[in-house]
Amino acid sequence: MHTCTFDGVNKTITLDADIEDYVNNTITIEVIDMYRAWKDWCINEEGLKYPPAFRAIGNDPIGGGVYVGSYFFMQEGWTGVPPSRDNIVIILKGNLYTEVQGAQVLEPLPEYTTTLIMQNSSLTQVSRVETGVSGLTAEESVRLMTTATKQDVVAASQY
Repeated sequence: MHTCTFDGVNKTITLDADIEDYVNNTITIEVIDMYRAWKDWCINEEGLKYPPAFRAIGNDPIGGGVYVGSYFFMQEGWTGVPPSRDNIVIILKGNLYTEVQGAQVLEPLPEYTTTLIMQNSSLTQVSRVETGVSGLTAEESVRLMTTATKQDVVAASQY
């Protein structure tokens, strides 16, 4: 299991992983898990002594069954630290950014080679879709799409 160790004095979040978590020297860590680990650290009051490591936004309804996607920001100078292991690839899945322009999400350790891959979501909104809500029947929807496609072909052929 992936864990994080928090050092409030140095404002670092060390990414920890057991050896069996690595596949071909690669480990995938969900950003939400880092955030949850920080919240757990704060619950025991140890983390409350220090400036907050994260700020999160998202999952707010914006109408019509659409919700804002989740974003996490490292703040107050906090930074990530990779595991003390050479030649690893870390995949961070989720929208993680720093509030300090130019700051890195993960500070490399000089004695180790670490590759960081950020898998951010380009989705800024999440929709909940219900069928039949548009007011069109399935047949009307197909007819509308077919008509639009024919008009596009005719317009394109005039150039």
